[in-house]
Parts: sequence; C-alpha cells; structure tokens
Amino acid sequence: GVDRRGQFPYSVANMGGALDKRLAADQALVLASLARGFDYTILRVGKIASEGKASEGATLAVGDSLDDGVSAALAAEALVQSMTQKTSLNSTFSIANDAKAGVTNQAVWDDLFLKLDGPELLRTLLPAGTSASAATEWMAEWSKRWEKPGSGLTTPVVVKATGEGGVGLYFSPKVNDYVSQAEEKKLKEAAEIGGKPGDKPKPMKVSRAGLEGGIEVLVEAEPSPRIRAKRIAYKEGAVVKEMSESEILRRLEDDLGRWIKNKK
Repeated sequence: GVDRRGQFPYSVANMGGALDKRLAADQALVLASLARGFDYTILRVGKIASEGKASEGATLAVGDSLDDGVSAALAAEALVQSMTQKTSLNSTFSIANDAKAGVTNQAVWDDLFLKLDGPELLRTLLPAGTSASAATEWMAEWSKRWEKPGSGLTTPVVVKATGEGGVGLYFSPKVNDYVSQAEEKKLKEAAEIGGKPGDKPKPMKVSRAGLEGGIEVLVEAEPSPRIRAKRIAYKEGAVVKEMSESEILRRLEDDLGRWIKNKK
C-alpha cells in the first residue's frame, strides 16, 4: 500500500507514517542508483504465508497494485527471477498467489516479467477462433484513425509500424516553428547576392515524435493469441501523457470488443 497510502484501508495503516517512511526509503534508493550508477528492483508483497510452493500459480503486476497474499516460497522465487530478468531492472512490481493460474514454470515467469517492459498497460487474450493474423490486419486499420482530425486525443500522435510486428502511436506535441542559425546565415548570403533583405527563410517544422513517449500495440500468437499495449519512447524528463494513454486504451478495448462481437 505504499503507493496507495492515501486510500482506505492503507490510509489507516499510514496514520503513524509507516508507509511514508517506506516510500522515503524507496525514493532514497532510486536517487542513489542515479547518483552512483547501479540498478535496483523493488518487490512489493502482501501477507506472506509459510505454506506453499515456488511453482504454484502466480500473478505479477507493475507497481503497488496487488492485495492478495503470497507464499514465502513464491516470493523467494520471484526474487531469484528478478536477478536474471532484464525487465526487472529499475522497476517496482508486486507478486501474489493466483489460485486460477496454472503451474508457474520458467516460461510462465518469463511471460509475467514481460509486463515490466514498457511497462505494459494492457493485456487481452483473443477468444478461441480469432487468429493473430486476423487481429493484426484489424489493428493496422484501427491505428490509422488516430492520425485523423478529431481523434479526441489531447496530444496528437504519429503512427508507425514497429519492428516487432506491431504499431506504435508516438506522441507528437505541437511545437513552435523556428529559424535555425544556419538558415539565418543563408538569408544573409542571399541578401548579399541580390536577395531581398526583408525575405524570411521558410520555418522548419520541429517534430518531437519518438521523444515524448507513445504506446505500442502488439498482436502476438504465442503463448496464446492476444493483444498487448505498452509504453514506448519516453525519453528522460518526458511527461507521461496519462489522458491520451487512457483514451487510446479505452478505445482499443471498446473497438476490439465490437470487432470480436461482429466476427461471431
């Protein structure tokens, strides 16, 4: 409840400032990693039970978002996994038991830790009978809507195919036109050879696409047909576009649901 210390019932647990102190310790760790150049991983767990196996069903989530308990064996295995999973570097995640999940073998652990890449914002399984190839075609058409006027986004996007067979919606905030020093030099040279001193060079359009973040939507056939969405291209200092992200994810779920329903 460290990241939810202002919400009930975590606010009660934080009445003495216990969760505030844990947050301060986490922040100190992150700052130290930036200053000294080491990586960190923060694992959050709920109530730890002594009984259980490391291979029992598990669920993993980004940040502090799980409430269920976890066995000591499963929590220990999650720590071991975090030492070899590259996506766990400089991340915070939660682990809990999941009675509905199957045996947690290495392939399952790899897929669970994949959620930390980006991080992942959405994971939706495609129903039986819906192929990944058909979903890929639908998604390619669906993505084109976001470059049209009236998309409903507070931040415009540029749509590009990604190397993993997905589609990237790269945020491209509006920026002012500008005249570079090189253009000013060319203007002076033009004036010296007969150009009009009052002429102005044509402004250059500045694009921030690829620097201000975005969402990549992936259609995957394995381990089972599904669609995932994750954050991409957020450079250091870039502000997360939460409103635009939420709108894209909402429309993705709604439109995907309608497409699947119409296929039946």
